[in-house]
Amino acid sequence: MDAHLQTREQMKVSLRRALVNGELEVHYQPLVNLHTGHITTCEALVRWTHPQRGPVSPAEFIRSSERSPELVARWQ
Repeated sequence: MDAHLQTREQMKVSLRRALVNGELEVHYQPLVNLHTGHITTCEALVRWTHPQRGPVSPAEFIRSSERSPELVARWQ
């Protein structure tokens, strides 16, 4: 198995474990209309604190989670 594929598979396994262990958190970020100053909507941002690695960048795990239907289903 090439290194890229192996890294991707390890990420999927780590994400599954993160879901079970409650390592993922959702943070809500309000979006404000600059003309009115009112909150118009908000976006949900997922943050992951890995027990050994510490904070994991969404750039590292979002793509893997989107490719795993079972991971996406857990968040819906």
